Amino acid sequence: AKAGPLSVHVYANGKYAGALTANKSRPDVAAAYPGYGSNLGYDNWISLPVSGSVQVCVYGINIGAGYTNTQLGCRTLTVG
Repeated sequence: AKAGPLSVHVYANGKYAGALTANKSRPDVAAAYPGYGSNLGYDNWISLPVSGSVQVCVYGINIGAGYTNTQLGCRTLTVG
């Protein structure tokens, strides 16, 4: 469903760390990508199984041509 809600998986240093649901209001997404709706935001806490400098990547599950898990982005974080 391109208008949401969407499943989002989080990986820390390449290992699965948890799942989120992208179903929160993001009018800026709707403005930038007409036809996709505004309920595609996500915001949550996930306990990471690692500490120190951690690369965190998120993927939209079953998004794109066929059933593709599309990388939405990565960030390097310092986890205490």
